[in-house]
Amino acid sequence: MSKYKIPNTIGFIVSSIDSSYRDSLVDSICNKFYDRGYKVLMGMTSHNLDRERELFKIFSELVDCILVISNAEKFEQIEDVVPSDIPVLFLINKPEGTTKSAILENDYSAFYQAVVSYSASHHHKIAFVCSNIKVSSSKEVLKAYVDSLNSSQIPYDDNLIYDVMDNPEFDTGSMVSDMLCKGCGAIICTTPNITNRFLDYLLFNSQKSINHPISVYGYGNQVNNLVTQLNINVVVHPHNQIVTLAVEQALYLIKHPNQKNYRDFLVKGKLKMYTYDGINNT
Repeated sequence: MSKYKIPNTIGFIVSSIDSSYRDSLVDSICNKFYDRGYKVLMGMTSHNLDRERELFKIFSELVDCILVISNAEKFEQIEDVVPSDIPVLFLINKPEGTTKSAILENDYSAFYQAVVSYSASHHHKIAFVCSNIKVSSSKEVLKAYVDSLNSSQIPYDDNLIYDVMDNPEFDTGSMVSDMLCKGCGAIICTTPNITNRFLDYLLFNSQKSINHPISVYGYGNQVNNLVTQLNINVVVHPHNQIVTLAVEQALYLIKHPNQKNYRDFLVKGKLKMYTYDGINNT
């Protein structure tokens, strides 16, 4: 045991806290650990892989278990700094090639249904916006997007894929204008932050140059927030289930340090559709 170890402490590495969904998830997980008698040390990477690696090194000496919302595409990018003597649990994104346990959002069917449903009743193109197209959560939604286009006999177009990872403060207005010029009538938002950014723009900026509204397909959760209260189409996640799984699995791994049978826990999102099709302030 490291001489710097802080008893009953969890390390929590997060890529960002940039939306109501992520914020409430992180807050709830921390509070649940506190209720179980554990302290939480948190570090934010702002999607920077070097910062994530550094936090792994620091936390490895201090804590009993590390939870991480990783920005790594492949496990080999962080493998040399991920400790082998304490449990590590991945949330939301799982780097390709890792054998560690993970709690993942399984949104394939929800977004597949969203695209097929929109395509069946409209003739507009659909834009796809992600924060890092290489991480597992983005790949899953992209596969659903591509498969649903194919089943609807709509051609896939690389020009409709927008990756905003290198620009977290992206210009939403310019992006919407570009989408409209390309004939898009719907936006698939692959993170809660992206969902909220487009909602904010579309709610307070009327699109007078078009005669159809923009449909948004994004994220919400079971607690009341801006997303779930508005008439938009959301993939709803069972927030409490994610939190409970994360805490219970982390505590189990701490109590069973020789556990070698890692597993993935999949939390399935459900599409919640509304009859009001999009947002239009004209």
